Amino acid sequence: MWAGSDVRRRWRSLIALGLLAGVTAGLALAATHAAQRSASALDRLRAHEQGPDVIVFPSQVGNFAPDWDAVADLPEVEAVLPWALMFGRITEGPEASEVPVPIVFTAVDERFMGAGNPPVVRDGRMWDPEADDEIVLTPDAAEALGVGVGDRIPMELATFEALDLLDAGTPPEQLPDGRPVELEVVGIVTMARDHLFVGDGMGVAPPGFYQRWAAEVAGFQNGDLVVSDGGEGRRQLQADLDEVLAPGTPLLDLDEAARRAETTTGVEQGAFYVFAAVLFGIGMVLVGQAVVRSAVVVGDDGATLRAIGFTRRDVCMVALRSYVPTFTVAAMTTVAAAAVTSAWLPVGTAAELDPDRGIVLDPALTLVFVGTLVVLLAATVVLASWRASDARATGRSRLRPRVVDRWSRRAPLPVALGTSMAFPQRGDRRQDTLGPALVGAAVGVLGVVGVLTIEHGLEDALDHPERAGVAFDATAVPKGDLFTPSGVDATYLDAVREADGVAEVAVMDRLPVDVERVGVPTFTLRADEGHLQPAFDLVVSEGRRPSGPDEVALGPATMSDLGVGVGDTVAVGPDETPMLVVGAALFPHDVHSGFDEGALLDESGWDSAVGGTPLGSDTGAYRAVVVRFDEGVDAEEGIERLYDTVGEQSTFIEPASTPPELTNLQGVAVLPVLLGGFLALLAVGAIAHALTTSVQRRRVDYAVLRSLGMTRRGTRAVLHSEGTIIAAVGLLVGIPLGVVVGRTAWSEVATSVPLEVVRPLAVVLTVLVIPVGLLVVNLLAWWPGHRLQRLHPAEELRSEQ
Repeated sequence: MWAGSDVRRRWRSLIALGLLAGVTAGLALAATHAAQRSASALDRLRAHEQGPDVIVFPSQVGNFAPDWDAVADLPEVEAVLPWALMFGRITEGPEASEVPVPIVFTAVDERFMGAGNPPVVRDGRMWDPEADDEIVLTPDAAEALGVGVGDRIPMELATFEALDLLDAGTPPEQLPDGRPVELEVVGIVTMARDHLFVGDGMGVAPPGFYQRWAAEVAGFQNGDLVVSDGGEGRRQLQADLDEVLAPGTPLLDLDEAARRAETTTGVEQGAFYVFAAVLFGIGMVLVGQAVVRSAVVVGDDGATLRAIGFTRRDVCMVALRSYVPTFTVAAMTTVAAAAVTSAWLPVGTAAELDPDRGIVLDPALTLVFVGTLVVLLAATVVLASWRASDARATGRSRLRPRVVDRWSRRAPLPVALGTSMAFPQRGDRRQDTLGPALVGAAVGVLGVVGVLTIEHGLEDALDHPERAGVAFDATAVPKGDLFTPSGVDATYLDAVREADGVAEVAVMDRLPVDVERVGVPTFTLRADEGHLQPAFDLVVSEGRRPSGPDEVALGPATMSDLGVGVGDTVAVGPDETPMLVVGAALFPHDVHSGFDEGALLDESGWDSAVGGTPLGSDTGAYRAVVVRFDEGVDAEEGIERLYDTVGEQSTFIEPASTPPELTNLQGVAVLPVLLGGFLALLAVGAIAHALTTSVQRRRVDYAVLRSLGMTRRGTRAVLHSEGTIIAAVGLLVGIPLGVVVGRTAWSEVATSVPLEVVRPLAVVLTVLVIPVGLLVVNLLAWWPGHRLQRLHPAEELRSEQ
């Protein structure tokens, strides 16, 4: 019979096992549910908003007073939600500027963001439709402006006259005064369009604001459209809009633009699934080892129980019933841990999109996890007690490799003894804590090194936006009289090239061109006078750039949409000129197309397939000077210098846009860190348990060593040697596996975005893992070593008699 203290200790052990198993399974359940929520976040937000399918931009083709009634009468259009974009400037705060910019979206009437398609209000309330001094902001906009609910934003709205003068080159300080207004922030809201269209935050004012100021300031009307299902309706829409609004009216299909967010949420979903699998798999292995060690205690009494008539089955049932408290606590803890954790999940872009933040659990998924956990724990108890109750299970073959024996014979005595304790004989029951410690050390190092490798890949991508097709730093658009039939006036190019901080200059053309009868944004970079090739080119991630009139490079998404690949031939342009696809390219990002959508032509290919198209909004043809700055010159500083040099000759100068697919990856970075941290904690726990248990179970061994003359410092050196050997094995196995896993994981992420794949290797940080790992293990050995020094050999040996 067990004494009262033994019973209490046994109950504490059972409860602790249940808590450990429940927390592990609960975190895995929360991660699995977060993966599902990440995948569906955008769809659920759009469903909540009952949002549009298409955004149409008549203002970009010069139609500033569109006939929305005519658009609503189109057979494929089910609803029209008009809005306007007003220009102006913030007059105070971190976003204050001197130049009028697109400053505020505003509903033209109550159809836009009204009762039929409301955003998700995170804080505060929605604006009053009749108010003329209220605004709601997205979280990114509120953060950039440094404001919250109840704050007021002073701004100045620009007139059409001011914008015309600015386009004509009038310095900002000479523009006529705008209309001063103050808008109160009444709510922080989440909108799908912020991720699919704008990307860096937006504010929306009510219809009352538009009606108050529309007659006095510059407002450019555009609209959201809800269209009928089916591809034919979408295809017909473009032709009909060209007729009722203006030829070449741009539109943004939000179903296609959804890929900008879904690429990131897909990465987050995959990361959560991996997180859940590792948590549940590794967690259950280590918890299972603890259950095995505990169940063996019951099995050790199997010979006695069988001597009084118990069968092995009876022994197993006794062990199983004794674990009912563990199963109960594990099930309850799983639900509680998952529920609490779900309030912080998902993360990153999915968290911004998710309209249902808070404690959310899927009942069916929860039942599956709880049932699986209980079954696995019960099976582990039964198998462990069945094996332990076998009276024939005595000595076994040797476990440790021969190299360990060779090392033990040559190493100093404390190191040799510590090595033998780290690799005991198979028949030694004390090995059951060291197996998990060795596995835990390897897994912990693998996790840390894998995270460092992934983080290095992420930092490389964020530091080198060219991985996502950002091939230049800034765009300068000269005034209309500086364009030539084949490029830009040489004096303007020379002035840009000579500006302080400018390294390279090229001329870029962009035009929507049919490729296989599908409209594709098509680019070429032109060489300036005296050069055979442009100073630089767009990023080609696979194959090579086109080098003749019959070659083209396509974006990965474009190739996927067209069902073609490198080596295939496609028809390009109005004459359907056949061209060979020689590479996969990445392109400048804009609101109308992603960085993996487009076609790249050689200058000769451009001239033969689409040459002669005049510049202008009615054709969609666009030309600009693109600039790379010297290393160390940031975009803001370089643009200021360009304004000083060619500002009066330019319509505008702006930094290159970074694709949201790349910037959104910053939100994903927390997931591998969490996973690596969890694995490291598991390793620390396993090693600490092994060292503590080693002192408890080997008290007699240490007492014998002391009685034979080994000093207290010597016995402590044995324990530290045991821990160091465990850490060394973990480092030896975990570092190479961590590098392989980290590089593979990053390659999968980069390919799915897609980014130009550069396999990362954080050499310095990975090397630092070695001394840090050894230091941590020896720190873990300090407390059990301190207890070991207080051991009294005579008492321990007397208790064994």
